[in-house]
Amino acid sequence: MKKHISLRIAAASALILALAGCKDTWLMYDTSQKDHLYFEVTSALPQVSFSLIEDQQIEYNVAVKMMGMPVDYDRTFSIEYIDVDPDETIAVGTTQIPVVTAQNGTDFELGALKLPAGDVEASIPLTFHRQEVMKTKYVCVRFRIVEDDEFRPLAADSSDVKKIKTPLFNLYVNDGDPACPDWWDSSTPNYPLFGWSGYLGNFYPEKFRKMLDFYRQVEEKNPVFYQECVDRYGENLDKEGIRKDFYAYENPTVWASYVLIPLCEYYKTYYAEHPDDPNYEEIKTSGTSGTYWRDPIGILK
Repeated sequence: MKKHISLRIAAASALILALAGCKDTWLMYDTSQKDHLYFEVTSALPQVSFSLIEDQQIEYNVAVKMMGMPVDYDRTFSIEYIDVDPDETIAVGTTQIPVVTAQNGTDFELGALKLPAGDVEASIPLTFHRQEVMKTKYVCVRFRIVEDDEFRPLAADSSDVKKIKTPLFNLYVNDGDPACPDWWDSSTPNYPLFGWSGYLGNFYPEKFRKMLDFYRQVEEKNPVFYQECVDRYGENLDKEGIRKDFYAYENPTVWASYVLIPLCEYYKTYYAEHPDDPNYEEIKTSGTSGTYWRDPIGILK
């Protein structure tokens, strides 16, 4: 069985006009110039993982955006692969996991680099294959759009930090412990947590897996809510662009009742029986910030 994940790495296209007096930087559209292609990045660490699934393949859709006008014929574009830095690592809890360059044809295959006729966006299939190396290292696919006869890469634009336009694509895949997702505020012990972030406490892989267990149990308790969550966040809470503290903004009492409180109650018992656990956290029912796990029972009060 294959795992299908749609990555919102790219979003909409637009015809860009020069506006007099506008303080932003605009690309003047000229029919004689080449159209521009880019990706739209919404995550600091875009990644997929085999660690939470049994499938041997993950299919991932890479959306490529065009800035310009559609034409009535198919067009291809060009990329070049980039090796990762030999010293690159990713933090998982307090451990730094090495990153290695993904091998085309072994670790992954990338589909045809084609922008269909009449379209301003292309979805390129990227298939990952489970490999032994992924259990101890992150494997990274990294490439960038390069100029050819049809297209030029759009210069990087970070004026919108939530949707950065860039010609560079990065994607990390592993099969070991899952890394701390963007929406989880802390992956470092003794790091002060504030407000709603405290209701999850510090991140570590075993805790995340237990949270996902409670999350999936919602399918039996409230199937309509669960399906809405899967559509919005994914089966492993790993969809691109999930906002920090998302559970505080969308049905917080439901999240508290089905996931956050059961998770905290489980660890109250676990920590009582395992006081020497290296991930031990103090749990408090009062206060709004500090280096402790804030009891989510307070959400219902």
